[in-house]
This record gives sequence, C-alpha cells and structure tokens, in this order.
Amino acid sequence: MLDKQLVGETLYFPGAFVYKCSVPNHEEIKARLLPKIIETSEDKEGDPDWGWAANDPSLTRSNWGAKERVFEYFAETDIDAMVWQPIREMLKDGLNLGKIPSNFSLRAIWWNRYPPGASAPAHVHDGSLAGVYLLEQSEACPLNFLYVNPFSLHPNGGGEVQFAPDAKEGDVLLFPARLVHWVAPTKKCRASVSFNLNPSF
Repeated sequence: MLDKQLVGETLYFPGAFVYKCSVPNHEEIKARLLPKIIETSEDKEGDPDWGWAANDPSLTRSNWGAKERVFEYFAETDIDAMVWQPIREMLKDGLNLGKIPSNFSLRAIWWNRYPPGASAPAHVHDGSLAGVYLLEQSEACPLNFLYVNPFSLHPNGGGEVQFAPDAKEGDVLLFPARLVHWVAPTKKCRASVSFNLNPSF
C-alpha cells in the first residue's frame, strides 16, 4: 500500500507504478492533432528553441515551455480524453495506492515529435503525477522506467528495477512525476502528448 507524502505544495508518491488505459476515440484525436504537430515540428526542424530541452542535441521537437498557446493544439474535449478520463479510471480501479487525492489540476501539457533515431534522455517531471499519451507509435513502446529503492538491502545499494511498459498507440500511461524515465532511440516516427498534474485540495 502506497501512502502520500506532502512536500511543500507538491504531493510525491514514494513508490513506483505505471497505470495504463486506452483512449476510446483515439483515431479521431489523432486525425485532428497529428497533422498540426507534424507541420509545426517540420517547420521548427533545427530550431534549438523547439528542441526537447535547452541545449539538447536530440532530433526531437517539442512545444514544451509554453512556446505557443496550448489550446491552439488541445481542445477541452481532447484534454478530457487524454488526461481526465484516464485519471478517473485510475481512481476507480484503486490500484491499492492508499490515500491518493481524488482531484488534480493540470500543471502543464505539451507534445513531443520523434523522427527516426530520436530519443529523450533520462528525466523526471515537475508536479505530483505525470502522464504520456501515445499519439503515434508503430513499434514497441520505447519508453523506459527506472525505480530505485533506497531502502533495499541489495549489496550494491538501492535495489533498481528497470522496465518498459507493454503499451501501444492510443494508450495513456500515468505515473509518479519523480519516477525516472527516458525514450530509447526510435525506429520510426513517433508522437506523444505529455502532461503534469498537482493535487487539488
């Protein structure tokens, strides 16, 4: 049973989990969002301001950091399907997560576009809960997670568990924002929508 720990204004989950569910109207959302994302990412190719992160040499394009108005891409109905419905399903399923909050506020939402060979280095997210919507993906999911248990009695120190979820296009993955994750180099084009949330009390 996981319990919550409040640090400042941010709720952190002390354990690791990845919750997966599918978006029922995925094809409709993909048909609406993907052409706009492809157009922008191709237009911004080579522009360091539209890289995955500042000074990152990756081929990945991203509108992370509010480079434009979010709702030019994501309508409220899209956000409901990609963010709020999966959270409602996670809370309904329970997951033995203990006393997790029943309400969240959306802290940030952005898209990432990966041409073949692109990747994202190991990182964590801001906030309490993070999510990734697999908007375009025609290969095995290249997203990897790493959980380090600092209380493990493993002789090499903290016990480490690395895993890659069995997730397909149209799935949403929800996980604690501080769970380390990265995207291995892709073989084909890939697009995702990521988001961060904080609890609402």
